[in-house]
Amino acid sequence: MTKKIALVFYDATCVLCDRAILWLIKNDVESLFYFSHVTSNTAQKQVFIVTTEAISVATSITHVDTTTAGGAHAGSMANGTNGQIKIITMIADGGDSVITPAALAGYSTITLNDVGDTVTCLFTNSNWVVLSHVGCTLA
Repeated sequence: MTKKIALVFYDATCVLCDRAILWLIKNDVESLFYFSHVTSNTAQKQVFIVTTEAISVATSITHVDTTTAGGAHAGSMANGTNGQIKIITMIADGGDSVITPAALAGYSTITLNDVGDTVTCLFTNSNWVVLSHVGCTLA
C-alpha cells in the first residue's frame, strides 16, 4: 500500500501555528508530514489568486483580491479530500469576500473583510472545519 504524505504550510509568526507544527513533528511517528513556511518558494507555487471565481481546492493557499474583481467577491468552495488543509487570505480589499463552502461544520459562510483576514480549514468527515481564523466573520 502506498503511503500518503501531506505538505503542511505554516506561518512562523503565528504562535498557534508554531505550536501546531511542533505537535505534528513530535507526533508524526510515520513521517507523513513535510513542512514549508507560507512564504517559501514551495508554498508560492501552491498559491491561487481569486478575483471573481470559486475558491480552488486544487491549491493549498488562495489569495483573495477583491480590488481586481471591482468590488465584493462571492464564491463557492467545493469539498476537499480527507486531511486536506486550505488557507485563504485577503491580500487586497475592494470589498468583502463571502465564501460559501459546500459543507462547512457549524457555519454556512466565511467572510473576509479586510487585508490580512485569514482562515485555515481542514477537510475531514465530509466537512470543512475551521482550524483558525483571524479577522474573518463566520456565519
